[in-house]
Amino acid sequence: MTAAPRVLVVEDHPLILPLVAETLASVGCEVISAATAEAAMAALDAHAGRLNALVADIDLGDPDLTGFDVARRARELNPALPVIYASARPAEDVEVQGVSGAVHLAKPYCPVRLCREIGALLAAAADGLAA
Repeated sequence: MTAAPRVLVVEDHPLILPLVAETLASVGCEVISAATAEAAMAALDAHAGRLNALVADIDLGDPDLTGFDVARRARELNPALPVIYASARPAEDVEVQGVSGAVHLAKPYCPVRLCREIGALLAAAADGLAA
């Protein structure tokens, strides 16, 4: 039996975070939730090497520590980690400031799209490991 993919979700909105976590759990993911960039950084350190994907809001209430920073730290620990930025920011911001190969999921988004994107990223990562 294969272990459930472990996904770190970073979202500062108190209503969105549990919805995203429940959505991903409903498709078989083990979800680690963080409501702040600081909590996300601690989760990255605690689960280094054992995360399969990151879903990060960009604006987390602290202009000095954003979802971009969380993703950069995640990629330092695992350069191949799939990243989804969920944000109302324009796609150009994500392309310029985000980590390479990240997916931009524009808010508001449909939970089905989140599941489709995470599934595609996890499948691509698994294919990369098998190659």
